[in-house]
Amino acid sequence: MKRKYANRADWPRILSKRYEQQRLDHAGFHGYITLLWLDRVKQPLEVEVQRVRRCVADDGYVWMQLFPDGGRHTLTIMLDRKLQVRQWYYDVAREVGLSSDGIPYWDDMYLDVVCFLPYEPVLIDQDDLDAALGEGVISKKDYEETCREAEALLQSVKDGTNPLIRVGLEQVEAMAAGRK
Repeated sequence: MKRKYANRADWPRILSKRYEQQRLDHAGFHGYITLLWLDRVKQPLEVEVQRVRRCVADDGYVWMQLFPDGGRHTLTIMLDRKLQVRQWYYDVAREVGLSSDGIPYWDDMYLDVVCFLPYEPVLIDQDDLDAALGEGVISKKDYEETCREAEALLQSVKDGTNPLIRVGLEQVEAMAAGRK
């Protein structure tokens, strides 16, 4: 398991970036929202999900991440230069918190849910979770809790009840409106 930080201070792909974060407490969401402006990257990042290839990180892209208080997952919304959603990416976490420096983090539990559209989720990296259990990196309890969280997450995304989707869409729309 690896602790990851919202500011991506250790991501060598990024040559130049800007980072912002704010606390948000309103209807159904209490936590932090961060923006990582990818001003310049070494090379674009393309991913493939269900035989669809898509660029999710390039010069001028923005990653918005939502960190719910006490949550067991985070949501990263990957936006292109025009602030169009390229991908929704949920990281299942053991813990979501705030570092002593005030930067949001998550303890990554390997299992992820990816959506090119908000309501078409795909579970990925089950093999990474299985390997972590097999190698003794995580406990059986961690494994079972992660699988339960991922299943609940998948269901909430499919049925449209995951609150991070609504909050994320509101924030993206507010960002886009501010650009006009």
